[in-house]
Amino acid sequence: MRGRAFIGHSILRRPRSSRVSAIVRFALTIVIAAGICACRHSESGPSAPTKNPAVGRWQAEISSQGGQRQQCVMEIGDLAQIAYGDSCPMPLTGQRATITSVTNGTYAP
Repeated sequence: MRGRAFIGHSILRRPRSSRVSAIVRFALTIVIAAGICACRHSESGPSAPTKNPAVGRWQAEISSQGGQRQQCVMEIGDLAQIAYGDSCPMPLTGQRATITSVTNGTYAP
């Protein structure tokens, strides 16, 4: 014996190319695991929903059934509920409805 203890099939007895490929495989495994972990963390949604820009009090001139223009005040709440005021022409007077909108401010039916 040359001063070495027999350890069995240890990494010390493997050829050098085998040790390098084992280290490369281990490093590649760590990189892949870190990439998967990073992707999972980046998929989390926004912490707070964005505020609807349409929320608030709106005023418009709407034509009545007789063709006359009439002032109409509408109140849009946080949950996209619109409430038409008493000044709006019939059949909108005092009505409530739900509206939908998209990001660029276009209203959808």
